[in-house]
Amino acid sequence: MRRIVALVLVAAVTLTGGRAALGAQAETGGTIRGTAQSSTGQVLSNYNVQLRNLQTGELVDSTTSDAAGSFSFGGLSTARYVIEIVSQAGAIVGTSSAITVTAAATVTVSVTAPATAAIAATGAIAGVSTATTIAAVAAAAGIAGVAVAVTQEEASPSR
Repeated sequence: MRRIVALVLVAAVTLTGGRAALGAQAETGGTIRGTAQSSTGQVLSNYNVQLRNLQTGELVDSTTSDAAGSFSFGGLSTARYVIEIVSQAGAIVGTSSAITVTAAATVTVSVTAPATAAIAATGAIAGVSTATTIAAVAAAAGIAGVAVAVTQEEASPSR
């Protein structure tokens, strides 16, 4: 009888440990899910949504918001990120605050851009540059030492 109980306990521990190991392997990274909307609450469907790493300044991924303004980024490394909403004209029209992502965690955000009517009329509200976005969000997040290089092509003498 003791042998049967011992075998059952060994089997239970083995199976439980196996599931825990499988669960740990499945946790590959964090996820950010969100909604893009205007300041009036209107969803921003079919907008380019960019994910930028605040520590490196690099664009990590991009997607397009769906009909409900929803977007998602998965498999993310532990880091601080910012979401950028980009108009059809290519200008950043809205940004999130700094988002901290940890392994296997899901963070839900709402990113607000200026009113859709103004965006549609001009193609860009303020034409906020990527450098300005990174510097402002990094400063608000307390990150020091962000280096932003701005380059500009020189015009030829014939222009």
